[in-house]
Amino acid sequence: MWWLLAVFGMIAIIAFVISGIQYLISAGNEAMIETAKRNMMYSMLGVLVGLSGWVIIRAIDAALNGWSFWYF
Repeated sequence: MWWLLAVFGMIAIIAFVISGIQYLISAGNEAMIETAKRNMMYSMLGVLVGLSGWVIIRAIDAALNGWSFWYF
């Protein structure tokens, strides 16, 4: 599960960096600026959804199998 979060995080960082580059090279083009902002928002939303899913799965697992503080 940890490797999946690491891959997910790397993809999100790459997507955010690409969106930042799009924003920087837009040169005042409003359509490109809006696209870059939308892509940044989507990459952050994707991270939020991914981490929320992980938290929900961990909570369900803990509820079904017993909670342990050291269980990662």
